[in-house]
Amino acid sequence: MPESPHIRVYIRAYPATFPVKSSRSKIALSLQIVTFFVGSPAQHHPGSGAAARRLARVIVLDASVLIAHLDERDTHHERASRLLAETGAEPLGASTITLAETLVAPARRGRLDDVLEALDRLGITELPLVDGAPGKLARLRAETGCKLPDCCVLLAARENGGTVASFDSGLADSADGLGLSILK
Repeated sequence: MPESPHIRVYIRAYPATFPVKSSRSKIALSLQIVTFFVGSPAQHHPGSGAAARRLARVIVLDASVLIAHLDERDTHHERASRLLAETGAEPLGASTITLAETLVAPARRGRLDDVLEALDRLGITELPLVDGAPGKLARLRAETGCKLPDCCVLLAARENGGTVASFDSGLADSADGLGLSILK
């Protein structure tokens, strides 16, 4: 029996740039379909390497990029903002752990809701841990020597056919060693 096709669609929402005539909506959004692919689950099984990366390019953000973008005092702020602007309509994602790591300082300062809204405006999709994540993360940690939060970035990129965006040279080197694409 043939396998049923999988479809993956990424949608980004932007503030509308056209006049809104409806009085029922206070906020109008313009939606753009960014990337999609159709094929058998075998073709697009998460982590299938080059085939997945060719068909869907999710940019998997490390906390170093997110924190720098959100904090104007960070030495990498301009670089992070430029990197995010240059991604255009490509889908942005971050692992659940990366998002939590990014939110620690704002939570301490009582600014958690503001930063959650900022992340939402950026259109960042949470990339949850996959089934079997404990074993996969343990293997990545053993292979790369990276800390567990960095292994979460690597796993998210591997499982989603993504490109890693990080200012951490150790993480970038590990991503390269695993054959993952890197944005610097």
